[in-house]
Amino acid sequence: MQTINIVLDGYGFLLCLIIGVYLTTGNRRNKKLNKYFGWICLLNMWMTAGDVTNWVCEGTAHAAYPFLLSTGVLIYYLCVGPILYVYTLYVVEYLKTEVVVHKKYLTASKVLCVVYMVMTVLSMFNGMFFRIAPGNVYTRGWGFWVSQAIPFFIYLINAWVIIRYKDYMEKKDIVLFLSYIILPLTAELIQALNYGIALLNTAITISLFLIFVNLQSERELLLIQREQELKDSQISIMLGQIQPHFLYNTLITIRQLCDIDPKTAKLAMREFAGFLKGNMDSLSSRMPIPIIKEINHVKHYLYLEKQRFQGRLHVKYEILEWDFSIPSLTVQTLVENAVRHGILSKQEGGTVTIHTESDEESYIVRISDDGVGFDPNRAFSDGSRHIGIENVKKRLEVLCHGNMVINSIPGKGTDVVIKIPKRKAEIR
Repeated sequence: MQTINIVLDGYGFLLCLIIGVYLTTGNRRNKKLNKYFGWICLLNMWMTAGDVTNWVCEGTAHAAYPFLLSTGVLIYYLCVGPILYVYTLYVVEYLKTEVVVHKKYLTASKVLCVVYMVMTVLSMFNGMFFRIAPGNVYTRGWGFWVSQAIPFFIYLINAWVIIRYKDYMEKKDIVLFLSYIILPLTAELIQALNYGIALLNTAITISLFLIFVNLQSERELLLIQREQELKDSQISIMLGQIQPHFLYNTLITIRQLCDIDPKTAKLAMREFAGFLKGNMDSLSSRMPIPIIKEINHVKHYLYLEKQRFQGRLHVKYEILEWDFSIPSLTVQTLVENAVRHGILSKQEGGTVTIHTESDEESYIVRISDDGVGFDPNRAFSDGSRHIGIENVKKRLEVLCHGNMVINSIPGKGTDVVIKIPKRKAEIR
């Protein structure tokens, strides 16, 4: 039985080593989800190494073996709490793209982990969890069942998080996450009732392998795909904003102002520089930006257009809510559509209104114009306009789970409403 235990631990160590190395090399190591999974693998490797030391050294009268046995037992016990706490971190991070998990679960898991580790260290002196008996033999301490109860409660916390937030996961995800609870708990129960059978590390390794193959690798590919799609759409929007005709017309306007109103020309140059900087900054902005930053960028654009079209273009700002973020170039793209395709398509021009507010569930952004409007049931005649709108919708959905609704009446104008969920529905 001793040889079987060593072989099983050896295979578990090797498998976790391969997975851990894979997840912590290249660009993969920068992702929190990979880091947490890698730490779980590393801690399981340490547990396995400690367990192997126990089986090799126990009961053997060698000068170094008592030290190796006590060290191996200490390492094994010390890893149990942290590996379960890091698993809590992993589940919370996995759910982060869909929902914000309440901090009390992480706090409870962390406190139990710290208590467990302190008791483990004290057991080296008071024999609470374990002790090394004469003859270099490991024996369970007087408080051994406490060492089983604390991890059990951390398991319960993890199980509760998975069940509580099950609506944000697919059925396969739920089964795989629960496997890391059910398999180790079953193995630990068998191991606790039958000393000499080492199944815990093997159960953990099997569960980790299942999660890695069916869940972790799929999520990594999905994140890579999403990042590329967002990067492509971001570049597409940025290039759409800096079109040659806009650059040319803006420079012509500034040149004319230099002759008739140098002071205004200087202001226009400042606004133009701010507009270009905002577009370039958007390339490095992967996450949503504060709405005030997006509104300031819109103001740069509208100032330049007002210099060109004077009384044909009017702007109203109704900013009632500032405390939220939005993907960069979102409002900018929609405002430019309103100006180019709505307001300026009317001989007399019109007004574009930018409005923000909030309700109990969402932050709301509304871009309205009283331009020519269009038939929403028909595809956009301007291909670039259609691509820009689709990119905005995609980035809203991916980056902040937002949605966008467009209402338009030919001859009356267009109304675009964006809704961004507050905190992505935090559950308490």
